[in-house]
Amino acid sequence: MILRTIYTIFFCMSLFALMVLLTARSSGPASALGQGYTGAPGEVGTTCSTCHGLNANYGLINILAQALPEYSPTDPNNYQFLVSNTVGFPFGFGFQAIAVDAATGTPVDLTYTNLSSNLKVTTLPDGRKYVEHNSTSGTNVFTFSFVTNYPNPQDAPDKINIHFAATAVNSNGMNNGDSGSLGNMITQDKTSLLPVVLADFKATSVRKGIQLDWLTETEQDSDYFVLEHAANGIDFRPIETLNAAGDSQVRQNYTYTHTQAVNGSNYYRLNMVDFDGKSVYSHIVVERFSSTDGGVTVFPNPAHTHTEIYLTSFANEDGTLEVYDLSGRLIHQNAIQLTEGDNYFKVDCNDWIPNHYFVRISGEQFGEELIQMVKK
Repeated sequence: MILRTIYTIFFCMSLFALMVLLTARSSGPASALGQGYTGAPGEVGTTCSTCHGLNANYGLINILAQALPEYSPTDPNNYQFLVSNTVGFPFGFGFQAIAVDAATGTPVDLTYTNLSSNLKVTTLPDGRKYVEHNSTSGTNVFTFSFVTNYPNPQDAPDKINIHFAATAVNSNGMNNGDSGSLGNMITQDKTSLLPVVLADFKATSVRKGIQLDWLTETEQDSDYFVLEHAANGIDFRPIETLNAAGDSQVRQNYTYTHTQAVNGSNYYRLNMVDFDGKSVYSHIVVERFSSTDGGVTVFPNPAHTHTEIYLTSFANEDGTLEVYDLSGRLIHQNAIQLTEGDNYFKVDCNDWIPNHYFVRISGEQFGEELIQMVKK
């Protein structure tokens, strides 16, 4: 009787210990067993299906991974995994994932963020970081993000693999009656790094053409800028190449005046090229330009409150500036002093009725120039 009691107690204790061991995996195999089961490099080669069975009581396990084709070495990377089974209705689900360098198999230096409530992070003694279920999950959706920890984004892997696996389980605390997946993997290339962080890029009409100004916040391995122009917003061609700062953590200003701007709309963009030959385009800016063959420029055109007139004179003389509406009625007139070289005149048009107007500049030696302008 005493012997039977001892055997019974021993059997119950052994069964309890076994159930505790198996149930402990519900908190994630990396934290419970110190091992990953995703099929990633550095593991022992087993996956969830090794213990839980492939195509077992809950059929095959499918995992739909949602992620971009590229990952960013500087910004958060977001992932969602939807686990499904083909047979029955499981009590819950398990999940595990790890990110490694596709070339070397070594873990990516990263920090997991924005974990769904059914996930946690486990770091093993060898440094591998797993994101895994923190208990048997009642939902089949697992989401997380990560950011890399490389001070220099250039040091981040060119390509990474996300290894992951999942289970559909019952509530008996053991592996029998469950289903587990094989190891799954998605591959992501690193996004192209911008050679510069562009803070501003703008175009402004000036007397001799259109002035382009751009401001960089920072530059890394930035070699040069190619300024491109198009008259139709489609067919861009390079018009100037300017050297970049290379490496800079302070703001850098660049400027260039396009003296061959066309009448009407002019479109510009920057091709920013780094030392490795990689490049990226800026956004497109557009600016209108108006001029005459005689060298008279009116801008802004259209105008709102005032317009400015630039012209080149070949002699010092008295001149006249006149503005006519479309009916030929003179609405503005004043005497101007022309000087040899560049001349600038400002005309207040705030009180004019929105319409089209003609500006006439005349002088004995200058001759006569007529240019159209629009008041908005």
